[in-house]
Amino acid sequence: VVLGAVVAAEWAASEAARHVAAAASVRLQQTANQAADALMAQLQVRLAAMRATAAQWPLQPAEGTALDARLAALQAQQPELGWIGALDGSGRWLAATAPWPDAETLPGQPWLARARRNPVVVLHRSHDQGMLDALVLAVPLAVDEGARAGVLLAQLPWLWLQAELDAQLRAIGGGVPIELLLTGPGGRVLAGPSAVRGLAPGADLSDAGRYLIEPANAFEQDEERAGWGAPGGAWQLWVRERAQEALAPARQTHRAVLIGVLAVGLLAALAAVAVARWLLRRLDALAQQARAVRSGQRDSIDIPAGHDEVHAIGVTLAQLSAHWQGEKAALTRLNAELDARVAARTARIERLARDARSAAVTRERLRLARGLHDTLAHSLMALLTQIRLMRKLG
Repeated sequence: VVLGAVVAAEWAASEAARHVAAAASVRLQQTANQAADALMAQLQVRLAAMRATAAQWPLQPAEGTALDARLAALQAQQPELGWIGALDGSGRWLAATAPWPDAETLPGQPWLARARRNPVVVLHRSHDQGMLDALVLAVPLAVDEGARAGVLLAQLPWLWLQAELDAQLRAIGGGVPIELLLTGPGGRVLAGPSAVRGLAPGADLSDAGRYLIEPANAFEQDEERAGWGAPGGAWQLWVRERAQEALAPARQTHRAVLIGVLAVGLLAALAAVAVARWLLRRLDALAQQARAVRSGQRDSIDIPAGHDEVHAIGVTLAQLSAHWQGEKAALTRLNAELDARVAARTARIERLARDARSAAVTRERLRLARGLHDTLAHSLMALLTQIRLMRKLG
């Protein structure tokens, strides 16, 4: 029972720990989805604000200073936008709030065609090795009837994105030490803790299993949805948590279930012993009677009442005891008869021995008598002869 309890406890504890670990994984994925939805909502809000503003600016062929002022006003309304610029339908820059070294590479990007119809958020890859990739927001810019639509573009700095991730982390973390990471094409870390921002693209974000990490399903790449796009691959939001802390409930559950099931198994074993002793009490009484019969303190065994195995064993032992008692009485009678026969034989042997001794004495006497008769008669005859001879001679 104890061995079975140990096996059952280990299995149940492992299953409980597995379910707790699965629950932790689901919790991390839900957190990632929640953070991704919140981040997308922030970006959509800014896209909506840019689109609403752009809809109020019909693009005229010869706008210069007026458009610069509008862009500056938009940047004043949304100071998180680090740079704002406008392209006409032919891809020519109309205005910009400030110089951007990589701005000249934007007109040739393939996503601009979509940006002329719907708002898009893209990760623009910098051609300058010393520059970071840029998160670019683009919305259609209204034009006069018959003209090709322009594009209003804005750059979001990574500091804003990191600040948004930190804010989401504080909002949804609930005191749990979790980390949010944003990766771009090829698995390059775009935003997240400083320890991972320097990792090579495609590096193991779980740090060899020391972290549990889950992606946000709501942040998967879909170029047909809301204009999310990135050249060369998708970007992804990840949530990770230290495995030691995330799986601590699993270990506690494993230990609690193991101890609980093992304790129940031990109690079951003790209960089984008690129940077995209670069930076998009549068998113990029967065994005591059998020992008493063996030692000669009893002559018979009382058959237990009932129709169970103990009753059957009692009947068998009583029959064996009666048989043994009969055999013992027969042996006693046989021993008595043998003793009587031995005594009679012994008396006869003793009588024969006495007769033999008497016969031996008689034989000896006869032998002596014959010896005396033969020797004395011969000597007397010789003496008589000598006497007669002496008489004749004398």
